[in-house]
Amino acid sequence: MFFEAIHTAFSEAGIKPILVGGWAVNQLGHTRNTMDFDLMILETDVEKLHPCLERAGFHLLFHNPDLFAKYSHSREKIFELDILFADKTTYEKLKSDASEIKVGKIDCFLPSPMSLIAMKLHSIKNNFEPRFPKDFPDIIALSDIHGIDVSSETFKNHCLKFGNKKIYELILNTKLEK
Repeated sequence: MFFEAIHTAFSEAGIKPILVGGWAVNQLGHTRNTMDFDLMILETDVEKLHPCLERAGFHLLFHNPDLFAKYSHSREKIFELDILFADKTTYEKLKSDASEIKVGKIDCFLPSPMSLIAMKLHSIKNNFEPRFPKDFPDIIALSDIHGIDVSSETFKNHCLKFGNKKIYELILNTKLEK
């Protein structure tokens, strides 16, 4: 019911989201338990999507107009739906190297491993204490699964652009310990 309701709302709104968070990590090969379903949309599509979600049975739990909205479904109490808002530049960048997938009936984009790592680096950098325990293991796992050389100059620059030196050094040290 939950995923069908998401499909209904996004189809009605004519929006194709980007899958992010734990479900994206799972799609990229690293199993992670998660109790929410995270999708990213253009910030300009928020007003169009909200009434469609309500008609599909979703109730708004929390809304930060600059960042995201959290919804629950009237019939599905296990999962929550998080809708993250992105500006056009960020959305198009993530979409540019994404693949198209279906989660149930939901058509969405799946970011590349490096794009998802960039999001996780950004998240850790801006909210270290709560995000590190979830996002750091995802970065390590995604780099292992996708053969990303964390000691390369390219990866270092990626970490410094989206994260910081501390996070990069933690990644290097963790990989060296393996």
